[in-house]
Amino acid sequence: MAGYDFVSGVRANRIVFAAMAVLVLGSLTEEAAAQTYDQIIGTSQTSTVNLVKPGTTVLVAAGVTLMPAAGAAIVGQVGDDWSITNLGTITAVGSAAIQLQGNVASVTNNSVISGMGGIYSSSSLTLVNNAGASIVTDFYAVSNSIPNTGPGSFFDNYGLMQGGYAAISLTAGTSATGVNTINNYAGGQIIGTLATGNGITVLHSSTTITNYAGALIQGAQSGISGTDLFTEVIVNNAGSIVGGTGAGIWSYGGGPISNQAGGVIRGAGGIAYVRARYNDTDIVTNAGTITGTGTTFIAGNGANAGSGAGIYFGAVYAPAGGFVNNLATWPHRGRCLRHLQCFCGAC
Repeated sequence: MAGYDFVSGVRANRIVFAAMAVLVLGSLTEEAAAQTYDQIIGTSQTSTVNLVKPGTTVLVAAGVTLMPAAGAAIVGQVGDDWSITNLGTITAVGSAAIQLQGNVASVTNNSVISGMGGIYSSSSLTLVNNAGASIVTDFYAVSNSIPNTGPGSFFDNYGLMQGGYAAISLTAGTSATGVNTINNYAGGQIIGTLATGNGITVLHSSTTITNYAGALIQGAQSGISGTDLFTEVIVNNAGSIVGGTGAGIWSYGGGPISNQAGGVIRGAGGIAYVRARYNDTDIVTNAGTITGTGTTFIAGNGANAGSGAGIYFGAVYAPAGGFVNNLATWPHRGRCLRHLQCFCGAC
């Protein structure tokens, strides 16, 4: 058998998880354990779990480890919608831990997901990564190819999401109609660790990212990267968005950015709108701190564009361009450290 199917060794048909486990799990896992599920993975597995209909909801029970010698730990087949709640440990060697391929999918993580990749999904994905939970991987914690039609994807993070290339990678077609939402709450960390890594990478569609006070989005390159002209990234920040060799926020397609009181955006560049000429909504509203730490200003649209500038608007031509609304008086709040740089036009 290539993988483990829900035929034997798994309780199904709307079974309630054992009350005894509820006493041990704590508030978040208590709530999950008290729900009913179509299928429950109650024993550890060393081969791939292939999800088989009927049913939609799946629980990985507390104390269970899914760790195949090769391949994904959990696979949902093409066209099948699944909602997975994890109280155990899901890990994979040389693959993504969870692969979901339906029209819509949902994962609630209360424990550990790890591997070369975390959650790889071609669905409109809803993810909740709860406080104390982690998705830590070599490549992407979440790699989500979003369908062109559908509601988009929705992420709530309270725990740790970490990947080499990106913690969250969202990709859609240029004609995608869905709107994506990422919320990073107090204590949440979204981190890209490799030299070219970003906390969040978005390609195409519109994505709203809200980073709350006490939350961190960080990348060795950029904290947030919106990668081409068909990518709108709307950012509301009251926490910390941190880049390394690149900008804290690197945005090709543009979109408004609000940095609230106490919010920090920093990197070699602070905010880089590398092609501001194409979007008249490139508006920065700042009541926090935006810092460009680079010692040399870099123009253009490369990965390090905007280095040396607090805010950079590149390739500016009327009527598009950029606008900065600095809400607070220097030097107490609303600081743009270093200088505002504009390339190919006036701000």
